[in-house]
Amino acid sequence: MKFNWHSEKLSLETKLDKDYKSTQNVRRFFKKHLGDDFHFNVPFMTFLKTHAGITLGDAITEWKKNFKP
Repeated sequence: MKFNWHSEKLSLETKLDKDYKSTQNVRRFFKKHLGDDFHFNVPFMTFLKTHAGITLGDAITEWKKNFKP
């Protein structure tokens, strides 16, 4: 069964899959963990789309390290 990025409950352990989508559900998750300053940008969205297998926790670490404005 395909993971629904629009409605599934997300956690730090949720793994990105080949069908990952940058949805409002994911945006809310990142804002919860990174604060209101979080926003998607093209480089970060590309990173997420090309790193299937990492967790959302890994993505948060990467955003703080390389994508935070």
